[in-house]
Amino acid sequence: MHLAPCTRRPRRGGGDRRRRLGLPAATDDPSYHAMVYQVDIDDSSESFAVQDVCPSEYEFDGDSKGFEGALSIRGADGVLYVLGLCEGNHCKEGDEGKDKGNGRVVVMARAEVAGDDGVPGFDCYWKTVTTLHIPKEADFQDYSAISLHRKTGKVVISSQENSQVWLGTLEGGNDGDFDPATAYFKEGGRILDFPRNENCEVQYCNVEGVYWVEGGSAGATDDSDSPQVLVAVSDKMKGHGKQAYTCLDKDQSFHLFAIP
Repeated sequence: MHLAPCTRRPRRGGGDRRRRLGLPAATDDPSYHAMVYQVDIDDSSESFAVQDVCPSEYEFDGDSKGFEGALSIRGADGVLYVLGLCEGNHCKEGDEGKDKGNGRVVVMARAEVAGDDGVPGFDCYWKTVTTLHIPKEADFQDYSAISLHRKTGKVVISSQENSQVWLGTLEGGNDGDFDPATAYFKEGGRILDFPRNENCEVQYCNVEGVYWVEGGSAGATDDSDSPQVLVAVSDKMKGHGKQAYTCLDKDQSFHLFAIP
């Protein structure tokens, strides 16, 4: 199948449940910090162990829109950076979060708490280094996932609400060469629709993850060329009449796409 041009949310209230989710008690002016987990994966036993848990320095207003995607990249300085994709435009929720074409990626580096720095209650945090602006050509209502091809700097960013992806380039995005002071998303990318049904209706309504498939060929001539195969994963369809029936067939599943 080809691409072509064309998270569960915590409910308000319930203090004990919110604490279990790592959220503050419900207030008239809620805010929270995202939590970054570092894990070791044991391929032989198909298990993992959590090695580190630290909050982001970046504080989100509200209680529902935060980082919807993330990736790590090694800098030219040897530092491991985490790039957090904000779900809402301007990294906000509400009307400002729906202000299309204002996607943001927050670049963070792990730091130890010193003095008044950091987040109360933790001895480490992911310090905000800079914020990268996604080009306005990606005029999405929300942003649901991000993937980086580390050899070429090619980026894919998906939108659940638009059922589309932006294919672009992170200049300086090669692993080991990343410099947050000079890196940026280049303009001139492409917007592609997830395939519509025979009536041109949206059917991929809940894409929550995307990832480049290494070695995807479909036109590539060597290992340095951009991958041409993309895998996506869909969340569960929203019930109670919140989404069209056309969303049901593709929910809770993996999808494989060739890039034209």
